[in-house]
Amino acid sequence: MVAKTRSLFAIARFGRGYTQAQLARLAGVGTSTIGRIERGEREPSAELVTFLESFFERPLFMPRDVR
Repeated sequence: MVAKTRSLFAIARFGRGYTQAQLARLAGVGTSTIGRIERGEREPSAELVTFLESFFERPLFMPRDVR
């Protein structure tokens, strides 16, 4: 399921026309953080999940995907 939620996140970002760098700036994290989350190499913090799901106006992560 982790890969699927990561794909939802990448699709949501791409669908809104944002680069990883643009989204990272808005979220207050590094570009590499966004990339690692999309590749499933890092779990997002609860604060980042709250921001991203609010920004994209949809759930993107399962509870176990959050650290």
